[in-house]
Amino acid sequence: MITGKTVWVTGASAGIGKAIAEQLLQSGNHVIASARSADSLRALAGARPGQLSVLPFDVSDTAALPAVTAQMRALTDFIDIAIFNAGTCEYVDLPAFEPAMFERVFNTNVQGVVNSLSVALPLLQRSTSGQIVAVSSLSSLVPFPRAEAYGASKAALDYLMDTLRIDLAPLGVDVTLVQPGFVATPLTDKNDFPMPGLMRPADAAHQIIWAAHKRKRLHRFPRRLAWPLAFFSQFRSLWDRFIAPAMSRKSNSPY
Repeated sequence: MITGKTVWVTGASAGIGKAIAEQLLQSGNHVIASARSADSLRALAGARPGQLSVLPFDVSDTAALPAVTAQMRALTDFIDIAIFNAGTCEYVDLPAFEPAMFERVFNTNVQGVVNSLSVALPLLQRSTSGQIVAVSSLSSLVPFPRAEAYGASKAALDYLMDTLRIDLAPLGVDVTLVQPGFVATPLTDKNDFPMPGLMRPADAAHQIIWAAHKRKRLHRFPRRLAWPLAFFSQFRSLWDRFIAPAMSRKSNSPY
């Protein structure tokens, strides 16, 4: 169990991020919760007065970094754990191809983490047990239909974390990468295809906090989905020829 820590959670207003913040608060941690709007965090703040600090932050807004950095340093002198959970998902519908959509997805899922890192790293180094936890996706293991932007952004995030793990080790900051499957959130509510192993946000949050507590290098879940995808990542021709086409949306599908 994680307790008595100062933890920054991005994307904390809904879904997985909200569940993570709630569980950490229940365990007696000081949680700094970030989302684009302060209004969306008010209910969470009211639930645990004194234990939770609200820091509005659109992670894709690089211009806001000086102000966010100053606000963070007014809240705390150090961060024990930074959980980078903020993310978005949009799908490609060929033959239409929208570069702006790729920019939106990468600005949140990749640049948003880079922006958050710039705020957190100096404070993580002041902790005796600094740790980064990045929420990626099992979609980075194999290509899913229509997920060109989302899957590519998560694959980029994976590489970023793997590299940071090497470079931050001498500075005493650990890196944990978590790759969830499908979780019932406002994002997945929009999906129009089967989602095997769909999890509740509370269950996903429990898995992420457990991985952080154990300081795991990599944690994939749920196992009933992670293991088959890991298998097919080694036998891509089978996935590309037989599995992925069967997962394509039947209406308006490019496949």
